Amino acid sequence: MKTKLILPVLLFFLAAGVAFGAPTEAGSPESDTNVLLWPTMDYTNFLAGHPDEAKRAEMWRYFLEVEREAKGFAGTRNHWKPIHTATLGKGIPIYVTSGRIRMNTNSGAAIFHEIFHDTFHGSRFNQGEDKAWAEAFCDAFRYMMEKKYLPEPRSSWFLKLDRFSDETYTQVMARSGDKHFDQKYLYPASLIVHKADRNLEKFRALWFELQDLRKTNNADVLNNYFGYDMKNGKPL
Repeated sequence: MKTKLILPVLLFFLAAGVAFGAPTEAGSPESDTNVLLWPTMDYTNFLAGHPDEAKRAEMWRYFLEVEREAKGFAGTRNHWKPIHTATLGKGIPIYVTSGRIRMNTNSGAAIFHEIFHDTFHGSRFNQGEDKAWAEAFCDAFRYMMEKKYLPEPRSSWFLKLDRFSDETYTQVMARSGDKHFDQKYLYPASLIVHKADRNLEKFRALWFELQDLRKTNNADVLNNYFGYDMKNGKPL
């Protein structure tokens, strides 16, 4: 009698282990969307040679959190190229499509922007006229990440984009100290932030909704959706 009872019990727990506790096989649909299983660069490749080790360590913590968010926006591994190196250099921060980002010692939260370039580069938007929206979406992502992860007080960059989100194109250009920059970066980013109600989850939903729209239309969608001519830097 005991032997007969033990076998069903063992089978039950084995089944439960597969359903609830067993590791997911690599290459399965579940593992493809589980960003925790995706590779991340080693700390030794992150801003090596930074003169302030404490600041480097703090930026590493932010990198891990924000990279995970960016991978979630990528959706699946085939839309994400691993960022294997973050180097220090002179000049403005940049994303290099070979899987490298270059920062400077004062870049700060600009790293959030550069991380999202990887997501945008692997998305359906990275073609046609939609491709010109890369900087705006990276700035919108940076805004959401600063809001979620960075403590107050808010940065002057964040406050500027936040203000733009409530202003018209005419109002923004009248106060802009760099019209060309704001036409390409902050103003179109403010349109995205405004559409998402400054909310990360709404921004995430908008991102996938617009990708589905582009797939359905098999054509550019961003200029018309936001009513903004990115090439000429003005409303349609």
